[in-house]
Amino acid sequence: MMSAALELIAAVRSVGGSIELLPPDRLKVRAPIKMADAIRTHKPAIILELKRGRATDKAARVPQEWDEGFAQLCSRSRSCAYTKQRWEQIINDGSLFLDQWGGLAASLGWRLEAVFGVDATAPVWRYDRMGLVPLLEGRPVIALTSVSARIDCGSDIATTYYRTNNADGAVPLWTMKC
Repeated sequence: MMSAALELIAAVRSVGGSIELLPPDRLKVRAPIKMADAIRTHKPAIILELKRGRATDKAARVPQEWDEGFAQLCSRSRSCAYTKQRWEQIINDGSLFLDQWGGLAASLGWRLEAVFGVDATAPVWRYDRMGLVPLLEGRPVIALTSVSARIDCGSDIATTYYRTNNADGAVPLWTMKC
């Protein structure tokens, strides 16, 4: 029988999230917000299971700046520019993207703002400064190249996001003031 901690680790991973042990006894978590209370409740047991090596995380090649910034985003309260539902969707989309595509995006030359950028003064409305993750709205990335991301829109329809390196006025989501 699997412990509650191992079940929780498996549940986080099944939705594209991750839980990693950092010294000294800290967790780095990318998971849907709805799992946060359970993770906090079972934190000591999760740490113990990770130390025992019974639950291993795949090595990530995601840039440290992206990982640390996304962790800040997950731990902060919702930006006033977004509805609660939209904010939670951005967190979920960011988590899935980092786990599935983050390392590849970085190796293909994607910049931080092309992935997590938003306009500093109009984050919801300025699509020309919006990175990939804020545009996903729950739709999965199905292919990634050095210049574009293919997004599944359902019903055998896909759209292509072309990355831009013109990030004047764009800031990473986690640095927004409001």
